[in-house]
Amino acid sequence: MRTEADVVTVKAELEMLDREVTEWADGRFQAAADVVTRCDQLRRSGRDVERANACRFRTFGPVWQSRSHSFP
Repeated sequence: MRTEADVVTVKAELEMLDREVTEWADGRFQAAADVVTRCDQLRRSGRDVERANACRFRTFGPVWQSRSHSFP
């Protein structure tokens, strides 16, 4: 049978895990946003469109599709 102390400990551990997951997800979201920004800058500049598309495709997989460019 669980004691009140056990319940408090489990709740604290769950809250800590929730914070860690949230921080991780926020970091991943920011990293993805940074990739999108950089890829868009490369595409707009026209310097390395294929590389920008390939980078974005590797980051997001087949979810991201472009009508004007093909992926290697």
